[in-house]
Amino acid sequence: MARGKYKLKRIRAAERRSQVEIELGKHGKAGEMLAAATLAKPAEALGVLRRIFHLARGSGLAPAERTALLSDLEQRIRQCGTELPAKYFGVKDARELAEVFLLELEAMNIRPKTFREFIAQMRIEGYQSRVRGKLFHLFVKNFEPLQRDFKRAAAAQAKELNNPELAGKVPVGAKPPKLLNAKGVEIAQPVGFGTPRKATQIRILKTDGTSVEFIDDVYTSYSGKGADRLWSFLIEVEIKTAAAAGGFGEQIGFAQLRMMGGEVKEIEMVVEGFKEPVKVTADNLIFSPRSIDRNAVTLLSESQWGRLPKDEQIELPEALSRGDKDRVYDASRFRFQSTAKGQGETFLRITLALSTKELNKIVEAIIPFAH
Repeated sequence: MARGKYKLKRIRAAERRSQVEIELGKHGKAGEMLAAATLAKPAEALGVLRRIFHLARGSGLAPAERTALLSDLEQRIRQCGTELPAKYFGVKDARELAEVFLLELEAMNIRPKTFREFIAQMRIEGYQSRVRGKLFHLFVKNFEPLQRDFKRAAAAQAKELNNPELAGKVPVGAKPPKLLNAKGVEIAQPVGFGTPRKATQIRILKTDGTSVEFIDDVYTSYSGKGADRLWSFLIEVEIKTAAAAGGFGEQIGFAQLRMMGGEVKEIEMVVEGFKEPVKVTADNLIFSPRSIDRNAVTLLSESQWGRLPKDEQIELPEALSRGDKDRVYDASRFRFQSTAKGQGETFLRITLALSTKELNKIVEAIIPFAH
């Protein structure tokens, strides 16, 4: 998208940057580090970590201690200096965000048996990684410009499934693609797939009673009623933080192979508008070779962010703080990739113009290092 309309904003951002540099020149990095210093008090960090340790081990906390931990997390999130309001994660305020992660910490079921083991730096980094992943999933789920595009693309996919001979899709004289189920069996047409719905918590249930994750999110649709209802995955979305994004190719490349194996009993997923999880057998899961839209969503690492023009490093966080998600989406990167392993899938890699540093401010407020 052309960026001419942002010229005036960039000039103003440059002026603000100059003022910031003057202030930093006067005070060193004191202003920049103020929020981090507030959260880095050793005694306070150890107190938070000790409560998290007991909570995550399953030993439980007394009601008063649990309430104190919740209040501590809320205060730390408020003071962490992030440009990301709590509503970007689908909650009303810092208190609700603290509640989300209190439950997340409780479900961790950590291995260390002693507090000393728990606060080792490598372990803390591992727990922070889990919190960062959850936080980014919530951000993507509530990033409306991206979700709008996914919904539009899903609606186009459903339309093509219903009418494979759409103008411009099939060359003159060529046969339209056949619809196949997950076992590779051709499905009779016509079908009538309806409005796309968001689905999460997608798992493959195997015949031996075990289950494995399939992919993070999908937009799905169904045709028909009752036990004979057919389902199709219109848009598949895999979400990873910058540190984990190198695994996109393998994850997506092997996803379909995991689903098409003979040991697969059914797919289970939580679908928007359905009270109970939906279970779909391989016979009733429909694909068109042209109609599966695969996407991988990530964000910028701190080093990638540092290579952006200085005015964007100032302007984009300001856009986030004032709720201008469209500006951030316009600055995001989109490119197609192919998987090197597995089934050789092609997917769209979407790198949101968001710095990992912004997430890390919240992550370190929730699970601090033991300084």
